[in-house]
Parts: sequence; structure tokens; C-alpha cells
Amino acid sequence: MSRARTIPLLASFVSVLAVLAGCSANPNLPKSDAERKASAADATSSVECAGVWLHVDFDILGAPLIETCVDAVAPLEAMTVLDAADVKITGTADYGLDVVCRVNGLPAADQALKIPGHESYRETCATMTPAFGYWSVWVEDRATGEWDYASAGIDDLTLAPGESLGFTFTNGTHTDPPVEPLTE
Repeated sequence: MSRARTIPLLASFVSVLAVLAGCSANPNLPKSDAERKASAADATSSVECAGVWLHVDFDILGAPLIETCVDAVAPLEAMTVLDAADVKITGTADYGLDVVCRVNGLPAADQALKIPGHESYRETCATMTPAFGYWSVWVEDRATGEWDYASAGIDDLTLAPGESLGFTFTNGTHTDPPVEPLTE
């Protein structure tokens, strides 16, 4: 599986508080967790983010890794961060955005997911996503490097400058936070 790292160019956002920054691509993104972490650590020196860092790891879904900084001088709602980064979130019919079902349309409704130890399934976004294939949502304080599960649904979550918002598609064999983020 090939992954690419994308950091969008500096662009204006509707709010004075949110501006996209930085852009680079790596078409040879490593495949193993250790290689992905090493790659993120290597890029640390070239990226600064005074605002909120966004990291989306699609894992087995096969889409390119998303890493971008949304500048902020005051706390931002998570949905504002996602809008600024042009990342679309879909919740479930039963739980709304308290349960993230899709990120940028993945897993697609017609996508058969094959997760080791489980029968193939298709995500309908009707109710709770299965424990063996779901989006985990994380918040990290970049000053300490500690990731924790988000304490609120994505539409109720607020992030301060210096925090990271992470999404990892969890394939049931692990529930790891995103790879180490690129820090200031």
C-alpha cells in the first residue's frame, strides 16, 4: 500500500484565526508503523505549527496520510480545523458526530473491508461502528507528546493552539494513536 504525506500550502480561511500552512509530498511513505514514525520524526525540523496540527491515518483504507497545520491564536472548534483542512467527517444515523463513521468518504459504503479474523463487511453508518474497524479520534498536547482519546464528540471538541487532532482507522488488531506528530 502506498501512502503520500500532504501538507497544504498557506491559504486563507474564513476566520482570522485559521490559516493553512506548509506543503510537501512524499510518494514513498513507509509502510510499517516503525518506518512511519521514523519518517514523521525526520520531517520534524522542516515543519512549524503554532496552531492545531491535524493528522489523519487511513491505514488499511489506502488513502494518503493527511498532515497539516491550521494556524490559530485562540482555541478552535474541531469542525473549524477540519473545514480549514478540507477534511470531511460523516457520523452515524444513531449517534451523529459522536461516532465518526467516515473521513473523506472512507470507508466508502460500497467498500468491502477485510480485517483479519473477521468476515468482510461494508460500513453503513447506521449505528455504532464495529470494534474491529472504526475511526479512533485523538487529541495530543504537543508540549508533552501525550495522546489521549478525544473526550467529546467531534462536533463538541475544542482544540487549543499547541494541540494536535488525530484520526486513525483502527483495524481491530491495535488501537494506537497517530504516529508521532510533527512538532514545532
